[in-house]
Amino acid sequence: MDLPSIGWDRDGKTGRGFTKNRYRSNALVYFETEYRTDISRNGFWGAVFFTNISSVSKLDTYEFKKWNPAIGTGIRIKWNKRNGSNLALDYGISKNDWSLRLGLSENF
Repeated sequence: MDLPSIGWDRDGKTGRGFTKNRYRSNALVYFETEYRTDISRNGFWGAVFFTNISSVSKLDTYEFKKWNPAIGTGIRIKWNKRNGSNLALDYGISKNDWSLRLGLSENF
C-alpha cells in the first residue's frame, strides 16, 4: 500500500477534483495550473480557478494510457496579512467524481 496515490503527497495538495486515493499505481503523473485573483480591494477575499490532469500507469508497466482531467474553483480568505497565509475552500469536479477541500494556513 506504499504506492503513489492522488491526494497523498507530503502536503496533500494534489488531486483537487478527485477523492483522495482514487488513483493508485507504481507510477503517477500529475500536472496542475491555477489562476488567483483578489475579490476585495484590500485582498481579504480572493478567488482561485484551477485545472489539473493526472494519470497512473498500469501496474509495473509505466505505460500512461488513461488521463483524468479536473477543473474547479475556490475562495480564499486572508488569514494573516503579515505572512500571507489564507483559509482556502476549493471545489473541484472530474468525470464521475468531485471533491470539496478546506485548507488552513495556505501560503502563497
